[in-house]
Amino acid sequence: MAAASAVPRIAIAGAGVSGLGLAGILSKTLGDRVRVEVFERGSRSRDQGYGLDLDEHGQEVLALAGVYHRYWDISYPRSDRFAAYGLRGSEPQLVAFRPRLLQRLWPQAFAARPETNRGGLREVLLEALATRSNNTVHYDCGAFGIRELLSDEGGSKAELTDESGAVLGEYDLVVDAMGLHSTLRTHRVEDQQGKHFSQQMMIHGAFDDPEASFPPHLKRLIGNYGTVAAYGRGHLLTLQRYGAGAEDRRMSLFYHTSEVAEEAHLFREMDLPQASSRGQGILRDADSKRKVLTWVKRDMGKEWDSQWHDVVDLLDRVTVRGIHTHGDTSLRDGVSLPLVCIGDALRNCGIGGGGNLAMMDAKELATVLAQPEAFGSSGQVNLGLLRSIEPAMLERKNDFNQKKEKNLRENPIFQRDTSKNTQLELSDFVTDWKYKLVAPVAVAAFKGWHAWDELFGGAGSTASSPTYPSVQKLL
Repeated sequence: MAAASAVPRIAIAGAGVSGLGLAGILSKTLGDRVRVEVFERGSRSRDQGYGLDLDEHGQEVLALAGVYHRYWDISYPRSDRFAAYGLRGSEPQLVAFRPRLLQRLWPQAFAARPETNRGGLREVLLEALATRSNNTVHYDCGAFGIRELLSDEGGSKAELTDESGAVLGEYDLVVDAMGLHSTLRTHRVEDQQGKHFSQQMMIHGAFDDPEASFPPHLKRLIGNYGTVAAYGRGHLLTLQRYGAGAEDRRMSLFYHTSEVAEEAHLFREMDLPQASSRGQGILRDADSKRKVLTWVKRDMGKEWDSQWHDVVDLLDRVTVRGIHTHGDTSLRDGVSLPLVCIGDALRNCGIGGGGNLAMMDAKELATVLAQPEAFGSSGQVNLGLLRSIEPAMLERKNDFNQKKEKNLRENPIFQRDTSKNTQLELSDFVTDWKYKLVAPVAVAAFKGWHAWDELFGGAGSTASSPTYPSVQKLL
């Protein structure tokens, strides 16, 4: 009689969107053929602070993990709408949305893509995992170290340790989904510079219920848009819905500062101690908030209409965040340690697309691990199969970072120059004179289309809007 195959043990370090998404897919699709353990250094109650608009790949992860039926429980209806304002004026210069006609004709391009709450996404994935017996999720228990163990059958396994050096377990595969602050990634990648301060700072805040706290003129400003941006030369403020469902109206604020030499400099200017943890950095007390908001309004100056100063004054909490990133990253050759990095652990992408790239990694890795040849009879992972998909994951992130860096260098929004007019019009972003003539007409036509959809049924997506065909196929 043939010996029974060993059940592969997979450890996932990090319970963010990619780590839990991967755990959700593996636990559902592989059943008792695999054992999954998730380790997260933070607490389950940790505030997620903002949302993300899940693209086709992100929504596919929810379908594969068996939680897509909860999608609209954690997403804000009609929030896939965007309005851009200048620093002055109460009418948007640009409105972007997904017209109902185009959603019906081309759902592959215009399907519903509302703002989804990260905390809500975490909870629906955890609830699904709790109904399956092939996984365990450990909070307040981070993976900090890893070492290779040679196997009697040839190949190797990985031993994970916590911050104190205590052994967490021995695994056939470790997936690093720890994000920017990963302590495992250098075992798999070359990055001479490593994690470092990018000389960019962000003021990140939140409104608990803007519909209740905002006066009428500010309610008109934010409307029911998912994202509202106000921009000028060297100035950018973004408001974004991140409530979990129609009754949860929370909204984030992101204020981008000009370049600073060191992270501590801004805290000194605000007369605030530099936070040493995520929780410590969330400021709700009146005195700390006053110091931050006074600095922000001083930085905004007279170039901004008073309505944007009014918005800042109404923040319920605020955080001063240094933006960190990784250096140039490449994959190490000849690594036999069964470790694969996904999402920001491989290379940081950050806010504005990084979550979707991370979930795309989770989906592709899960597809590979579901193949019959992914694990041997002793449970050991087919390392060659894993290594075949990693270059494409890294290339996507390198391309993403190159485009982001190019945008920071060339986009006038990120170039603060006091010798030039602070105000920017949409025409300032168009260099070809032919497009300068056409752009105002196209923008006006689209604003009119938005008004038409709003009048006859409401603009923006709801639970009854078309989904991506690839998602519908999985459902």
